[in-house]
Amino acid sequence: MHLRGRAATSVLLAASPLVADVTGEYFEDAAPAPAQPDPAPGKNGVAPYATDRHLADRLFDETLRMLDMK
Repeated sequence: MHLRGRAATSVLLAASPLVADVTGEYFEDAAPAPAQPDPAPGKNGVAPYATDRHLADRLFDETLRMLDMK
């Protein structure tokens, strides 16, 4: 893949008004990444645990605890 192709998603998310109001989404290949119920190396998409709000909250709380901030 050409270098421009590798940067396309980053440039899109940083500069395009098309995604100015998009937040909390995963992107790959300059498009929203599909859910991947069976994550494995080489498969595209977002693993279920990457969008699990409960796990994100637990990680945040544990990080605060480890940093003695909670």
